Amino acid sequence: MTTNQVFGDGGLSWGWAYASVAVAALSLWSGEILAGERREAPLVPQGRRGTYVRQLRDNVRAIETIGVATNPPYALQLRQVYVDVSLALKPPHDNGQSPQNAPPGERRSLESFLRGDTSPVLVVKGDPGSGKTTLVRHTAQRLSGPTRPGIRRPLPVLLYLRDHAAAVTGDQPPTLGAAAVAAGWLHGKVPASWVERRLDRGGCVVMLDGLDEVPDGVVAWVRRQIERYPRNRFIITTRSHGFHPDDLPGAEVLQVRRFTGEQISRFLHGWYYAIECRDTEATGRQVRAAARAKADDLIARLRATPALYELAANPLLLTMIANVHAYRNQLPGSRADLYAEMCEVLLHRRQEAKRLAGATGLRGPQKENVMRRLALVMTRDHVNDIPAAAAVGVIEEALRQVSPDVRPRVFLAEVVRSGLLVERGPDLYAFVHPTLQEYLTAEQIRRHPELLGLLTGNVDDPWWRETTRLWAAGADDATPVIAACIASGTVRALALALDCAEEAVAVDPRTRAELETLPADTDPGGEDDARRRLITGVKASRALRDVIVLGEGTAVCAHPVTRELWALFTKDRKASGRHIPRDDDPAPGQETDPATGMWAVDVTRFVTWLNTHFDDGTVYRLPTTAELSDPAAGLVTGVAGHTIWAHGETRPRLHRPDGVPWPYDVPPRPLRRRPAADRAATTPYLRIVVRSRALDGGVGSAGLLDLGRDGRLTPDRVERLPRMISWADAMQVRELARDLARELHVRVDGPTRDLHTDSALDHAGLTGFRPTTLDAFQLLVACRAMTRPRRSRTGEELADFDTYLRDLVCGPLKSRDTTRRPPDVLTRRALDLLHDIPGDHDEPMATAVGLAGTVHTTVTPILDRSSPYDKTTLTCARVELLAVLAVLATPAVSAQVTKAGVPAVVPRVAVTLAEAYRGLVALQERAAGRLPANEVLLLVRQ
Repeated sequence: MTTNQVFGDGGLSWGWAYASVAVAALSLWSGEILAGERREAPLVPQGRRGTYVRQLRDNVRAIETIGVATNPPYALQLRQVYVDVSLALKPPHDNGQSPQNAPPGERRSLESFLRGDTSPVLVVKGDPGSGKTTLVRHTAQRLSGPTRPGIRRPLPVLLYLRDHAAAVTGDQPPTLGAAAVAAGWLHGKVPASWVERRLDRGGCVVMLDGLDEVPDGVVAWVRRQIERYPRNRFIITTRSHGFHPDDLPGAEVLQVRRFTGEQISRFLHGWYYAIECRDTEATGRQVRAAARAKADDLIARLRATPALYELAANPLLLTMIANVHAYRNQLPGSRADLYAEMCEVLLHRRQEAKRLAGATGLRGPQKENVMRRLALVMTRDHVNDIPAAAAVGVIEEALRQVSPDVRPRVFLAEVVRSGLLVERGPDLYAFVHPTLQEYLTAEQIRRHPELLGLLTGNVDDPWWRETTRLWAAGADDATPVIAACIASGTVRALALALDCAEEAVAVDPRTRAELETLPADTDPGGEDDARRRLITGVKASRALRDVIVLGEGTAVCAHPVTRELWALFTKDRKASGRHIPRDDDPAPGQETDPATGMWAVDVTRFVTWLNTHFDDGTVYRLPTTAELSDPAAGLVTGVAGHTIWAHGETRPRLHRPDGVPWPYDVPPRPLRRRPAADRAATTPYLRIVVRSRALDGGVGSAGLLDLGRDGRLTPDRVERLPRMISWADAMQVRELARDLARELHVRVDGPTRDLHTDSALDHAGLTGFRPTTLDAFQLLVACRAMTRPRRSRTGEELADFDTYLRDLVCGPLKSRDTTRRPPDVLTRRALDLLHDIPGDHDEPMATAVGLAGTVHTTVTPILDRSSPYDKTTLTCARVELLAVLAVLATPAVSAQVTKAGVPAVVPRVAVTLAEAYRGLVALQERAAGRLPANEVLLLVRQ
């Protein structure tokens, strides 16, 4: 109406009416679009809830690095660096294992448990520094974040129990709502009554952190709150052994799992990016590239030192390592310096930063003094776990010199609370990681030279190896231990001597010279075989010295077998007559690269060979697939992108991690081309088949095979050449007929003489005569004649024949049921399946079964290394597999198995044979350098 009044001189104009309607519609449409965009924007709660969640969000915004000595000058944002820890559901009464040695189990996030059908009370257990507090802080941050319209998240309620211990154990303990608003970050912002109403309404997630850090009376208060507010979810964090199931009946226990290698990488890349953004006050590609370079540098350093890498699986220790690396631009000069800082943080700095009053009143150096003595006694007694009574006895003696007034059990409880010691079971204690026990023992011996005999007298004891290396890294002069190793002369002692010399600050020149005169010649032809074996054992011991501890305490080597160690083995096997390729010494700088490309039989013989070189009972074995699936196995370096040999029931088997290609998977193009190439390489056999059928008038198999085995083409048979060529035309192999005519012209255009098939084979570059390959081509030509779908055009007969061969292989490999086994295993399996085909095996099927058996017996010696690799032999074997596939594809066989009611047998055999064919192609492609090997060998030390 307004438009009409203005633009229509007060009168009604239908034109302006339509225009106004259009404008109105456009306005509504644009308004919907803009409103839609606004609806996508997160909404911040208003009122008291808004105040509450803003305060909570501000409180948990920064990541905690409590007590870390080397710390950033600013707080990093939790969202920038947080990596979700993994949890595993644990039986509530299972308190016998620490998370470090816990079995793999299923790894899940806390959010998945909150969404699932679980108990309303979840107890999250983990060792100190495993990320429990950070987990609940991140959960609170996520639940207090902005939401979308129509989505109302549970209200998070976060309490650090250590801040409320005095109040809840007093005469008038507060309610949960009152305790929540008493926190410094929320005090005075919202009334307790508002929180109480929300708890009464239900739908809150109450997080109570640090049940192990408070007196026992707090547990009763927690239980009352759970009973008082049953419509809410409760998450309670505690140390692994700071909780008893009877404290909170009905609670589900979740065990915090240590970081995997992938989680370590994600944390470090996020950490360095956050630091670079703060340092440069910028973001973007260049900042991210600089952060990536620093993170990759630290990851490389950790991987080069497996003991550090394993420590990095603990989030707190990883944070400490990252801080030291970031703000010193390097790791400390020795592992010992880093371990020293870790012990200080765990023993006293972290508690001091949390303002937790120590029950003993001892200073940090005094606590360290006592713990060094305890570590020495445990190492001397060859134990990682010590009963409480024994620990108290050692501590009591040490406290007499430090502070006689401190009670030993009070000190023990305080050290356990600090995290340096953990409770492995009822009245059983251990250091949080064996490396820290070894470090403290080495430090105690370094400070008390009179104890050096413990090292010099145990150079052959593997228990003391790491302690000795840590001592050598910090000692002013490592000569006494190195001299003791040389005097012992064993494999283990000499390997330890070389390790100590690498890490030592100083060594007497004469002792170092004596160590360097150890012969390096490992030639199997050397005169001193015993000395050669000794040095080989020393090299093997050093190459395999670092281990990663998996679940149940399994010690898996931290690196795969190196090229240098594999070369020693292959040289030795070569000298004994075995046919093993790639036995050359690795190029400089490649000695520690993983050896690749070994076969199952190589693996078995290597492990046997290796175990004969140790004079101290050391034994290595292959890992099981379950051990390789343990998340801690991700800390092993050098295995990314590789398949790994594992223990099998009868022979080693390949473990293929997700995303890693099977080593016998040939790319599609070379696989599609190979059947034609195999036919071309063995064409003389095909010519003989055509020749024999023509000269014998196309008689049955007996005549063909007799001619093939007799191998003679007499002049009277040559006179029948026109008939032969006309037969070839009828079989639609005109190209073969022309080739055959040319060859016969060359061979009979001279003195009349007998022609032997060997001459044709030798002329084609094939050595020897293989009757089974002749049988194979006989079947291929016959089966092709029965199954060809159409008449080939002139001049395309041979190309069509090659297409037929290609489809015999590529057709079955389209199946999703393809197997993953070596070629010899596949042919053996195919033989078993062939025998399962019901009915009488007529001549073609009998010949096919015989060919499969021939392939198996031919390939097995090559894969067994008792026969050398031979390209021609593998080519003929593949042609014979093609013939078996051709027979299986004939209508007669299909009808036979269908009639017997087992039609699935033939497809299974075909897939197995096609896989065997592909495996043999892979061997040839690998020998030619066109297919990279990815098998590596990882060992477990028993």
